Amino acid sequence: DLSWKASGKVFYGPTKNEIIFKKSRRSIYASMDIKKGERFTKKNLKVIRPSYGMHPKYFEKILGKKSKNYISFGTPIKKIFIKDWMKIIIGSAKFGFKYGLNKKKITKLEINLIEKILKKNSLQKFDTAMNYGESENIIGNLNIKKKIITKIKLPEKKPKNLKLWFKKKLENSLKKLKSKDIYGLLIHDTSDILGKNREFLNILL
Repeated sequence: DLSWKASGKVFYGPTKNEIIFKKSRRSIYASMDIKKGERFTKKNLKVIRPSYGMHPKYFEKILGKKSKNYISFGTPIKKIFIKDWMKIIIGSAKFGFKYGLNKKKITKLEINLIEKILKKNSLQKFDTAMNYGESENIIGNLNIKKKIITKIKLPEKKPKNLKLWFKKKLENSLKKLKSKDIYGLLIHDTSDILGKNREFLNILL
């Protein structure tokens, strides 16, 4: 039976013709050197071949936005070059304990790899919590710039001095994170700031 020969071969990925065709497409490039913080304009951007940069459909959306870093002439424009283009926040629950579908804690080797990726792509935002085990210590030991969004949950037994309790919790977190401040604070449960717990909302405000 030679029918299997007639079925051809299974091939994954783009064909040679598709790769050639992709190179012939246009994308967005820097038409001059662009300084860090400089706004993108029709003067410093150009749509040309090949398609190693962003698709031309984004051209108008990019205009007016600021560059996150220095971009040299002829560089294909990527989304990571654009300030406030997108918000990527790194979840850190698995930094501190076994979590998720596979119930696995992230390894030290994976942490090192994540740090390299974050540094390379200028990613700084972390989502963590005061009860995420060793998560805060691990984030604090990362040798990169960090913007921390953390979460807090009131204990079952309400502290007598709620303001002092919160102050100590925050100071302890900042010490672990090796940070002077936090970028954002989330509340685990809305009941912690409503009704009888409205005092906590007033403290936060």
